[in-house]
Amino acid sequence: MVSVAQVQSVSPPVSNNPSVASRLLVAIEQRGLCEQQLTTGGEGQIELKNKITMLDEKIQLLEDIGKLKDEKIELYKSKEEVAKQMTNIKDKACADAVKAASPTFWGNMSKYLGGVGIGVILTVVGFMVL
Repeated sequence: MVSVAQVQSVSPPVSNNPSVASRLLVAIEQRGLCEQQLTTGGEGQIELKNKITMLDEKIQLLEDIGKLKDEKIELYKSKEEVAKQMTNIKDKACADAVKAASPTFWGNMSKYLGGVGIGVILTVVGFMVL
């Protein structure tokens, strides 16, 4: 369940985190160096192959993190739009309630005339009783 604080806090996180992008670039460069060492016939080819496999997995994970962050940003944007729509609906409802609660000219006139009429009737009845 979403709490009120979460609903009201709709600011998206910082997009395109440079640390993810830089880590992705470093992993790609490391992979290239390992492939280069592997093709030149360096020692420990099995180790290098394992390292390349691990770097490929790391690259895939970093790309997935980037995609998830983009999805999270889109979620925050849609959440912000919904919050704006809710605010507009609430504002309109409050404006309508204020408009409905405020007395109209004819409503005030009928109250005043009714009060004057009752006052006249009571005055006439009071004079008749005396």
